[in-house]
Amino acid sequence: MEIIWGNRLQAGEYKYIGSFPHYVARGGNENIGRWFTEEVNLLDIYNTIWPDATPARLTILGQFCDSDNTDLQSTAYFSDVRMKKQPAVLP
Repeated sequence: MEIIWGNRLQAGEYKYIGSFPHYVARGGNENIGRWFTEEVNLLDIYNTIWPDATPARLTILGQFCDSDNTDLQSTAYFSDVRMKKQPAVLP
């Protein structure tokens, strides 16, 4: 799965390219040119996309910026990227 920031969809929406899900963390033109502190819960997103799947492990974390075949340019800056483990929640 990918977590995306874009101007065509709104936060919380999903788009699929083939069968590959893309979760929109922040969207809309009003966010262009602004800095944000962003926090996403990967487990919540995973469980929403695949509610019946077995637990998964994060194997790759990548950051990139592209214009998604729009013939436009995009620029993004990333700073102070952190991952933190949430405490286990037992049923």
